[in-house]
Amino acid sequence: MRTIPSLDALDVFGWVSSTVGAVLFMASLTRVFRANPDTRIPFVRSPPIIPPGSVAMRSSGAGFLVVGSFALSQTLGTWSFVIVLGLVLVPAVLIMIRNRRIPSQANR
Repeated sequence: MRTIPSLDALDVFGWVSSTVGAVLFMASLTRVFRANPDTRIPFVRSPPIIPPGSVAMRSSGAGFLVVGSFALSQTLGTWSFVIVLGLVLVPAVLIMIRNRRIPSQANR
């Protein structure tokens, strides 16, 4: 009979922390998109309009992601880094897709 591997409390904490971090990160990005409907979002600089709380959401989301990754590193090993990398690359791809839909002269 096969046994189901049990989840350690640290694993549960890691997954919950990573999920909370991803939700905060994406919520922050959504707020920035809505505050700048006709403006391209720059990668290196701040957008023209920064909604209140979006920087705090993004920072705490990144913190939760890192803590969750460290908590999962015992179980997943180096693959826990993929969680952080993947959840940071998703907003970058979404910004690129969104910026392509907005005319390049929108910021002028």
